[in-house]
Amino acid sequence: MQLKKIILMLSILGLFLNADNLLTTAQIKLVKECVYEVIVPKATNDSLTYEKPLPMDLIPFAIRNDDYHSIGSAFAIAENKLVSAAHVFNIEASSQFKDLYIRDRQQNIYKINKILRYSSRRDFIVFSLQERNNQKFLPLTTNTALDEQVWAVGNALGEGIVLRDGLLTSRTYEEINGVWKWLRFSAAASPGNSGGPLINREGKVVGVITMKSPNENLNYALPVSAWQTPRDGQTAFAFRRYIYKLNNTRQSERGIFSNVVELPMDYHKLRTVMTKAAHKRTGELLTNLLQNNKKHFFPLCRGSEEILHDSYNAVFPHIIAEGDDSKVYVFSPSEQKTVELGENGYFKYGSIFDIFFLYMRKPDNVKLSDFYQDSSHFMDFLLKGVYLRRYVGNMKIRITSMGKAKKKLFYTDNYGRKWIVRIWNMEYNDRKIISFSLPVPGGLISMFDIAMTDAADHALLQDYKVLADFIYLSYYGTFKQWREFLELEQYLPELMHNLTFAFRGTTVSFKSSAFSMELGDDVFELTARSDMKLYTDFFRKQGKVVWDLAGILIGEDKNNENYFIVSRTARPLAELDDEYQSSWRKIISGRHPYEGKSFFEDGKTRLSTVHPSYEDAGLKTPFVYTVKLIREGQVRGREMRKMKDAVNEAFTFSE
Repeated sequence: MQLKKIILMLSILGLFLNADNLLTTAQIKLVKECVYEVIVPKATNDSLTYEKPLPMDLIPFAIRNDDYHSIGSAFAIAENKLVSAAHVFNIEASSQFKDLYIRDRQQNIYKINKILRYSSRRDFIVFSLQERNNQKFLPLTTNTALDEQVWAVGNALGEGIVLRDGLLTSRTYEEINGVWKWLRFSAAASPGNSGGPLINREGKVVGVITMKSPNENLNYALPVSAWQTPRDGQTAFAFRRYIYKLNNTRQSERGIFSNVVELPMDYHKLRTVMTKAAHKRTGELLTNLLQNNKKHFFPLCRGSEEILHDSYNAVFPHIIAEGDDSKVYVFSPSEQKTVELGENGYFKYGSIFDIFFLYMRKPDNVKLSDFYQDSSHFMDFLLKGVYLRRYVGNMKIRITSMGKAKKKLFYTDNYGRKWIVRIWNMEYNDRKIISFSLPVPGGLISMFDIAMTDAADHALLQDYKVLADFIYLSYYGTFKQWREFLELEQYLPELMHNLTFAFRGTTVSFKSSAFSMELGDDVFELTARSDMKLYTDFFRKQGKVVWDLAGILIGEDKNNENYFIVSRTARPLAELDDEYQSSWRKIISGRHPYEGKSFFEDGKTRLSTVHPSYEDAGLKTPFVYTVKLIREGQVRGREMRKMKDAVNEAFTFSE
């Protein structure tokens, strides 16, 4: 009998404790009627082509048959007033998802009308709906006690409104200057919970859920007291701290984006205003970065004089960047991968400083003009070796084509080089691909990246326009490729506008502002497979730094090592070290290897000399042109001297 009494008392006590810790059925019903999903329409267009049909059956039925993406939560607090987290609405950035809607538990969809209050710093937004007045809404409270039981309510994982309980564990000062305290709670929060209410046992809202803790299940909510009574009136307040940095420098510019807009305002209009202001601010930060750190950028930074004096073979693009020692150097990727495209086409790619670089040679069966004009050529070729995949369920489906770029424009950098800018849409995930490409004989070089829509349209585009000035490259191709390239004047850099090149049978002619060449087959046999490389350097000319022609290579055939190089060498400034001074003295005094005598080394016969036009220039001359002749195997000295004389005779100089 005593045992039965004890069991009965424990049962009653358990029911009492359980009842005290649960929301009532009426409270739960009210919560679910007042909490909504924030949704965006799924893309109706897909520009992508895949290796096989997408296995959409791997996506849960409810999600794959929904015409909308569920991205967050919101809740009603008055007749036509709802609250959510500011970041759910993405007001300070552009997006391919143009419209936001609210959906209730009966699947009714409502369009957002006006934004009533907004703060990206506090991460909340208050708004109204079109053609919808809330019949019911949640009460608010500013009275919260630590260790009180709370429920996180929201559209967890995009699968409907759920309630999950935990404790209100602590109050934590906000990070900048402690103006308010975040509520920390142990109730589970998942992607999709953002913007939902945190409620107490009375069914009252104590805060709006803003973010999930990255390392532990102690999540964040903005307390009602931090947004219920506006200090700044009915306004939209944007606030963001920036650390702006370019990939090729260790320097950065810190700044704040702060913008206040009077409300109420239409959602689309506010987004346009805020996005424009945010873009303006990042533009200002980039300008400040460049102006405040001039001495850390080429050509004013330490190491610039070496770059202005040296010459690099850069058929694959190089970039001038600041090293760890605050000096600038010319960098290229340490590793490059090659992908064959067939028909003598291929591309090489590699990355450095988080910049993806590539050099693409088009297949022979594609006209160069078509390759430049039809953006699908470039991207389809790229996807043959750089695999992009779309995740569907637990499968990764390879993307085989992006179609034509949705945006194409041209940009001319400060050295007169004309870049082709292309942007492709990835509609399903609000991302874009951007390529920043410079035409070269037979193909192009490119910077390339994938980013969220706003970053691709603005930040990446803005950065690439600056980085373009630091790209170092040489122009290489066969005679046939050069002839096709030079016919497309709209793609040529300014220094090539007055350049002429002609190949007729056994002779080739070349003319530029620096030098001219008329060459026959008395050096070696010339055919359409013969190749030419133009070395372009940064150097001082008439008191300023220019990007100009600094040398030329003519090769017998692209498949052998018989060639000569005529190149410009500048007298080193006194500040450059002994290695530069010694090399210059060797050239001017005709010491080895510049004495005009052939020698055998590494399986090749070599001969170097100063062109006769500069033989009597003396040590004080600002520059000279040298001639280097290379032939495979062992070649008699008399034959090498004959070829040297032919090359010397072929060139005349304007400088």
